[in-house]
Amino acid sequence: MSVEKNMQQGNTLQEKKPVSSKTSEPLRSEKKKWGGIKGKEKLDTKTNQSSDTPADKKFVPTCSICGQKHWPFHPLVPCVNIKKAKSKAKAERKARAKAEKKAKAEAKAKAKAEKKAVAKAEAEAKTEKNAREEAEKKARAYAQAKQEAENKAQSEAKFRAQAEEEARSQGRKGVATTGYYHNFWFMPASFFEANGFLKCGGSRQESYDPKSKAAVLWKVFDEHAEAPLLLKPRYEFKAIPGKVVIDLFWNEFCQTSNIEAQRVREVAAEFGDLVTLNQYSADDRASLLRHQIARGIFVNGREIYWGHEAPRDGIREAITHALRT
Repeated sequence: MSVEKNMQQGNTLQEKKPVSSKTSEPLRSEKKKWGGIKGKEKLDTKTNQSSDTPADKKFVPTCSICGQKHWPFHPLVPCVNIKKAKSKAKAERKARAKAEKKAKAEAKAKAKAEKKAVAKAEAEAKTEKNAREEAEKKARAYAQAKQEAENKAQSEAKFRAQAEEEARSQGRKGVATTGYYHNFWFMPASFFEANGFLKCGGSRQESYDPKSKAAVLWKVFDEHAEAPLLLKPRYEFKAIPGKVVIDLFWNEFCQTSNIEAQRVREVAAEFGDLVTLNQYSADDRASLLRHQIARGIFVNGREIYWGHEAPRDGIREAITHALRT
């Protein structure tokens, strides 16, 4: 069957190019003389040279087996390129598979890169958003703190103005306070100096104590005003046999002193008749000038001091220690 089929295909290819009766005999003889495809090509060249039409000159049949343009090799073997055609087809399939695999890999890599780029862009956008929100938050906090500071400054300025006006209305020649030149928060001299106060008398002993670094600072209304002096404590302890004596010096214009004075009263009451409590208020001008102590706690003549409000436990421990000695 395959031989008949090949012969039919060969006949079909041969029928596609008509040959005149005048040239049929020379063609047969040329076939025998040259033989095979090369002979056919030479025959074609010779025939084409004798042909009168351009169509006959260009025509070469396309092989249905290998897909190339050539004349049949032999009726029984119309195409000798079958192996080459199969190899070519196999190579083409392999190349297509390789190209498809490469295209898939490139598409996968592209998708991965796009996904990574999108994730990176989202992360950057999120970071930028967080940074923007944080900056806005800090800006709001700064604006709020600035407004609060301005309000506080205005309030303090208002109070200072009221205090100075009150002092003037009372016929005072200035306003004076005690400040400290140390790194502690309590009554810093630098604060008063920033608000227009000046140190009285320079480094004179009467206006400055190098031991405590305390100084008198004032704001003068009248140039003829006399500079105030530091207080010089005149405390004298008077013992009472069989009892612990507490001498409490306090004032109402200092809230810290007022708080610890109340604590001293409460703790002293716990010991009943074993403790004698003497109180001296600096609000009493005569008492202040006599003792020259605005604030202090003395237990049997020994001063106890914490820098802040005296704690109840500390007061109680000092009294208990005095009872044992």
